[in-house]
Amino acid sequence: ETLSKMIELCEQTKEEGEAEGEIYDSVIIFDDVSEMFRNRAVQLMLVKMLQSLRHERITVLFLAQRYMSIPKPIPRPAKRFFQFYF
Repeated sequence: ETLSKMIELCEQTKEEGEAEGEIYDSVIIFDDVSEMFRNRAVQLMLVKMLQSLRHERITVLFLAQRYMSIPKPIPRPAKRFFQFYF
């Protein structure tokens, strides 16, 4: 439900920008929520969102302690990955 609401808000932001003749972008930050992504319905919704990022003007950042904790279907449509080792 929360993910659906976030997508809806991003779409509204884009439409508001278009109505004003501006370009509005959205940023979604997922911080250490890998457990939530194990739900298949959430994975499908997230992958759908990731595939339409450019058209919806959405930037998504995933913050996780371990790359392997993110379920495999989610990173596939990603454009770039950054990893930091400490």
